[in-house]
Amino acid sequence: MMLGIPGAEGIVADLGGGSLELAYVSDNQTRHWASLPLGVLALQQASNGKLKAMEKIIGQALGELDWLAQARGKPIYIVGGTWRALAKLHMDYSEYGLEVLHQYEMRPKEIASFFKFMAKNGRRAQRIISRASGNRREALPAASLVLQEMMDMVRPSRLIVSANAVREGVLYQELKSKYRALDPLLMACEEMAARSCKSEPYSHELAMWTRQLYRHATPENFSHKQINRLRQAGCLISDLAWASHPSFRAAAVSNAVLTAPFTGITHGERVFLSRALSYRHEMRDTEAESAPDFGALSLAPTDDKLARALGLSQRLAHSLSASLPGVLAQTKLKVGRVKLKLTISPALADLAAPIIDKRMAALAEALDLQPVVRVRALKEIAPSLSADD
Repeated sequence: MMLGIPGAEGIVADLGGGSLELAYVSDNQTRHWASLPLGVLALQQASNGKLKAMEKIIGQALGELDWLAQARGKPIYIVGGTWRALAKLHMDYSEYGLEVLHQYEMRPKEIASFFKFMAKNGRRAQRIISRASGNRREALPAASLVLQEMMDMVRPSRLIVSANAVREGVLYQELKSKYRALDPLLMACEEMAARSCKSEPYSHELAMWTRQLYRHATPENFSHKQINRLRQAGCLISDLAWASHPSFRAAAVSNAVLTAPFTGITHGERVFLSRALSYRHEMRDTEAESAPDFGALSLAPTDDKLARALGLSQRLAHSLSASLPGVLAQTKLKVGRVKLKLTISPALADLAAPIIDKRMAALAEALDLQPVVRVRALKEIAPSLSADD
């Protein structure tokens, strides 16, 4: 689980057929753990399929773990096929905008409403339940009871689905500490860039070139660290759709980001990255208006503007360099509080063309700044600067 959701803190609950594995994790360490005979098959056998008996068995077993109270108010990370099936049904019930289970989040009140809806067994509830496989469908009542009892005891802030399980845990355990410390999202984007983008070296140059982009940004629902990490990820895969037809690049890259097997990225962050790369590939206002409705995941206006700025900065860089390595180093993008300055080396003076003025004006507007394009010798860039500064 730590491999797929770095920095997770709360209760990890892995529900199987024979047991429920519980662990309290924080600071990438397991603080407490327990194995309880509360798997769906074990519960059905011990209770003779009676829900009241199941509820009593679950309550007694969980009540013996006094350390569960230490995680009160923190998330519960749910692992296991039956709980993933339950989360998928909740997605259908809430008409969720993404079809990605990993890091799908549910609030306790939402789950409580969902359980009440399913208990009524109306026509829509029957249609939703029918989408689960036969084996999973039979296990849903027991799985729901275990989850409800855990929520009553822990009172979590939210439930988060983990697609990673024992297999990934074994791999994580075998990794050296230096590899455990690597960012799984950035590593996935590195690999994607090597396979599908024009130039991997250019991707890294772009991340360096845009390092000041969010210098004075005030995101609404993301931290400054989050949007800079997304900026790096977006720069690594900025040319992901280069081989697609120009008319479909925005949609192609959006779908790729929204469905990629990334880990270490929330669904809200996926939407931000998707929007940014759509703007990189010249998503027009009409296309933006007809983009998928992500409901609660839709970006706040301020955050959407920052996503737009990232895409427009990548478009500007492409107009300057044609995505070839070595060119951006002869230019510099500086973000001030009033002005956005692009400095071009005299050796590339011919690049100071109307298309660059147009790209700069669009980017400056997204950042609420005044654009300035100038041709002059560049000062040496301090070697200590990095892409995440």
